[in-house]
Amino acid sequence: MRKFFIRFCILLLLFLLLPALPLLHDRPKEAENTAKAPSASLTEAAAPAYYRLVKTDSGRVLKITPKEYLKGVAAAELPASFSKDTLIAQMVASHSYALTVMAKDPAQPVLTDDPAKHQGYLTAKERKELYANSFEKQEAFLDEAAKEALSWLLTSDGETILPAVFHSCSSGMTEDAAIVWGSAVPCLTAVKSPDESAPVYRQEFTFSAKEARDLLAKYFPDEDVPMLPITVTETSPSKTVLTARLGQITCTGQQVREIFSLPSACFTVTSGEGPVTFMTLGQGHGVGMSQYGAEAMAQAGSSWQEILAHYYPGSVLLKISLQDGGI
Repeated sequence: MRKFFIRFCILLLLFLLLPALPLLHDRPKEAENTAKAPSASLTEAAAPAYYRLVKTDSGRVLKITPKEYLKGVAAAELPASFSKDTLIAQMVASHSYALTVMAKDPAQPVLTDDPAKHQGYLTAKERKELYANSFEKQEAFLDEAAKEALSWLLTSDGETILPAVFHSCSSGMTEDAAIVWGSAVPCLTAVKSPDESAPVYRQEFTFSAKEARDLLAKYFPDEDVPMLPITVTETSPSKTVLTARLGQITCTGQQVREIFSLPSACFTVTSGEGPVTFMTLGQGHGVGMSQYGAEAMAQAGSSWQEILAHYYPGSVLLKISLQDGGI
């Protein structure tokens, strides 16, 4: 009788669980994002009351509130002349990106002020030196924008914080994350951007044949073949150079950018036996929000919400509650 009862209980349990098995099997997989563009769920990255940030010049670890962090990032990343809506859009993007970075290592959530690694950041003392006599006015401007930006995060689906990367200026169209980093990221796809009036939109760089050969030899020390002339062989719809020929060597546009320290991988090149001349468009990796494009949109009347919706298509703005001390 006891064995019958145990078997009956097992059968009853299986009967209850069987309908749920397809649901467990069909749960959607999380998006696979690159190391340069991490992601975090809201439960993993609830906004803490304080952030810890490493100052790369001294190695000091600062304990700062989210509000102070956003003010310092905006001051480091944007010209003081930019409008309030551009400022708020930058702060919301910066806040969202910072949380995704910290979520990668919740046990040691430390940011840096190295813009090549995370985002730039200026302390109040550094902002005072930057703004000089206009410090109090600019600080109040930053404070006002931060108060509005603090309560908002960009998400890809209302639940997953968006790695809201940004750059200085696009080629007239931002780039798809899959092109730059080799992996698609939700809401980081190519869109048109009004960057043509930006001071860094079009730039020219010329190297003598010897300078070009020296730089190429330094980058490819084991190659003993001619690496001139340089020709572009494939570009993306956003004008990013995908592949190029360096004499007998094939490489990526990102490699050419690195070799010659170009502001972007969107370029044309004139190269023969003499000087090598690059004409570049934009500045930065080109993914996400263009800062100069955002300012052009703001000047044309777009709100910070409209700016973010444009540069992160399909994203969802989510209002959050801050912990005590976060302001």
